[in-house]
Amino acid sequence: MCRDCGTRLWGTPRNEAVVVVQLGTLDQPHAFKPIAHLWTRSKAPWMVIPDADVQFLTQPEDQMELVELWRSKSNNIAGRK
Repeated sequence: MCRDCGTRLWGTPRNEAVVVVQLGTLDQPHAFKPIAHLWTRSKAPWMVIPDADVQFLTQPEDQMELVELWRSKSNNIAGRK
């Protein structure tokens, strides 16, 4: 929690190998692209998610699925250097 305003800055889901950072708390959130979109069944009707982006109607059953997506995306970025 932020000591000044009480905003939650991160969370640890059931799988403690993952830490979820609240994007809106970062100074430059536009510098990050999501690896997946969660809870899309309740998204606002005006929200447009690119077809190529990974989407989950709710939460993935296995949190490691998100970890693997992140790893594969990280490997792709590292390979371009």
